Amino acid sequence: MRCVATKTPLDTRWLMLQYDGQYRWQHILAHPSFDERGNVVSWYMMGIEIDQQVRVEQALQTREREARELLNRVPAMLAIRGQSGIEFVSEQFLNDIGLPTSEVLGYKWLRVAHPEDRERVSELFSESIRTGRPSEWLWRIANKNGHYRWFHTHAAPFLEQDGSIRRWYSATTDIVVQMRRCDGSERSLGATPSKRRKPAYSRFSVRQSAWYRKTLANAISRSNLRLEKSFRGSPWTRYKCRRS
Repeated sequence: MRCVATKTPLDTRWLMLQYDGQYRWQHILAHPSFDERGNVVSWYMMGIEIDQQVRVEQALQTREREARELLNRVPAMLAIRGQSGIEFVSEQFLNDIGLPTSEVLGYKWLRVAHPEDRERVSELFSESIRTGRPSEWLWRIANKNGHYRWFHTHAAPFLEQDGSIRRWYSATTDIVVQMRRCDGSERSLGATPSKRRKPAYSRFSVRQSAWYRKTLANAISRSNLRLEKSFRGSPWTRYKCRRS
């Protein structure tokens, strides 16, 4: 053993065969005792059974991997924001914008927004943080090819037992198809050109357009996106799609 050759203490964990024929995890501590000349005369060793602790740690690690895999497979771009800014971004989000995780963590996430939307989105989210209420907004995000597309983002706080906010969870969904359909509906109803030329985020205000909320709910239902439990109070939980 290396500790014997180097005369250094041992601190390790291993599986040890027990009296009942089962292997269980043990925490092994060993320390050498020296004489006046520096020679090892004896070793003091202690073993502590930590099998239950190790099993719990392994179960938690498995659940963390499963949760991360689930987040990365959800057909939406997910993000988690803490006190120091963005802490987690799903792989789908990173693949779409073509940036590494390090380029969007903290407060760098606004760099992917259209320059005309950055201030508005930042103000909306800052207001949400100040009030502690869920928020949602429409904004344009640049993909890895540099092209901007319209997205809808809903952010909701995760509260501690004392009511303080620990993190913010957000889901971002591509809504270009829904906006094009709305444009077609306006034209079919004889909407005037001046109305059609209004800024997209004005015409499709999430807070004012019940039609948009229902359209988005239908799209999410068709893509099997199930985030109702994670984001209670989201618009699409109030406008469930009816099967035709």
